Amino acid sequence: MGRKVEGGGMPKDAAVEEFAGLVRALKARDGRSYEALGRRLSVSASTLHRYCSGATVPEEFAVVDRLALLCGA
Repeated sequence: MGRKVEGGGMPKDAAVEEFAGLVRALKARDGRSYEALGRRLSVSASTLHRYCSGATVPEEFAVVDRLALLCGA
């Protein structure tokens, strides 16, 4: 579902941290729980949380595109 970022779940570079911040902002904008958003995106709550924390990044852009559309971006 995603590419793991090495280093104990902490992002290795600024691009991953920036991506995680943008995903967190989308989630905050929507106000739904990880579980509710995950159901709508067809990913698990833990996968979405890993994207928000920068522990993993999606292998494909489609899930990010769906998240942005769902959150009205």
